[in-house]
Amino acid sequence: ENEQLSKYGDTKSARTIMLVELKKLIEANPLFRDKLQFPSLKTSRLRTLINQ
Repeated sequence: ENEQLSKYGDTKSARTIMLVELKKLIEANPLFRDKLQFPSLKTSRLRTLINQ
């Protein structure tokens, strides 16, 4: 099917990859540097937030 999407595998791993990449983008932004602390989210809580 789609070559770019095929590397993700399932929905859970795709969401995990998306979260990691989003976190990297936010941390790379100089406006947010040293101003944010990301909470540690349990897997079930993260799934709930993403599904909303």
